[in-house]
Amino acid sequence: MRISLCTRQAGGEAIRRWILLALAIFAIGSLLLLLVGVNPIEGWKALLTRSIGNTYGLSRVAERTALFSITALAFLLPFKAGIWNIGAEGQVMIGALAAYSIARLVGPSVGPMMLPIMAVAALLGGAIWALIPGLIRLRMEGKEILTTLMLNYVAIHVVRHFANVVWKDQGYAFPVTKLLPKSAVFPSLPRSEIHAGIAMAVVAIIGVALLLRYLAIGFDLRTHGGSVRSARFAGVSIPSVILFALLVGGAIAGLAGLQELSGGTPRLTDGIGAGLGYIGIPVALLANADPKKVPLSALFFAILVVGSAGLQKLGIPSGFHEVMLGAVILTRLAFVRS
Repeated sequence: MRISLCTRQAGGEAIRRWILLALAIFAIGSLLLLLVGVNPIEGWKALLTRSIGNTYGLSRVAERTALFSITALAFLLPFKAGIWNIGAEGQVMIGALAAYSIARLVGPSVGPMMLPIMAVAALLGGAIWALIPGLIRLRMEGKEILTTLMLNYVAIHVVRHFANVVWKDQGYAFPVTKLLPKSAVFPSLPRSEIHAGIAMAVVAIIGVALLLRYLAIGFDLRTHGGSVRSARFAGVSIPSVILFALLVGGAIAGLAGLQELSGGTPRLTDGIGAGLGYIGIPVALLANADPKKVPLSALFFAILVVGSAGLQKLGIPSGFHEVMLGAVILTRLAFVRS
C-alpha cells in the first residue's frame, strides 16, 4: 500500500510539473510574440494551422518527429553513460553520405535490397565518425564534447566536397548530386503522405529502451554514467563502455541521415541533415533522457519547427522557433526535475 501510494504521489507530482511546464512555455511564447508585435492568439493559431491543421502539415510533423526522435537517441544513449555526444550533426551527414555512396556503387540492379544496403552503410558511416572522438578520448584523454563538436564542421566540408565537386549534377547550378533510383526512396504508407522510413524511429526507441533496461551493457552504461569509480568497482570495462556508447550513438544518428536522404528527393546536398543533430539534444533533455518520453518531446519540437513557417506570414523572423527552443530548455530545467 505504501509503495502504491508513493508511486501515485510521484506520478501526480510529475503531471503537475509537466502542466506547469506547458503553461510556462505558452506564456513565454506569447510574450515573445507580443515583443515582435504579433497578437499571441493569431500567432499560436498560425503555428498550429501550419503544423497540424492540414494533411501536409501532419505528414511533415510525423516525419520530423521521427527524425528528432532518432537524433535524440543518438545523444541520449551516450548521455546515460556520462558521455556528451554533441556530434550527431556530423554523424547524420556522414550517414547520409555513406548511404548515397553505396547506392551509387551498387546501382539499381539490387532492386528491393537497395534500402537495407543503404541502412547498413548509414549505420557504419555514423558509427565510424563517432569512433574518432571515442579513440581520442581513450588514447589522448581528449574531451568528447570538443572533439564531437569540431567533427561536425569537418563533416560539413566533407559532404560539401562530394555534393559540389565529386558527384555534382552538372545539369543544376545548385550544389546537388544526381537522383538515386526509386528503389532508394522509402515507400509511402497506405493512404498517407508519410513515408515508411518513420518505422526506423519506432524500432530505435524500443531498441534503446530495452538495451538500457534489460541488457548487461545497459547496466554498465548507467553505472558508468552514475559514477566512474562505482563502475570500476563493479568491474565495468571503461574503454568498452565509452566506445560502445559512442559507436551506437553514432550509428543511430547515421540512420537519421538515411531517413533524410531517402525520405524525399534522394539527392545528396551540402546541407543535408543540417540542424537535426543539434535539435536532438534539447529533445532528449526535455524527455529527461528517458527513451519512452522521447516521442512526445520530439512531437512537441516537430510542431514548433514545422509550424514556425506559418509565423513568417505574420512577419515573424524565421529564427523565431530557435528562440522558442532555447526558452523551452530553460523552462524545462526550471520546472521539471524528474
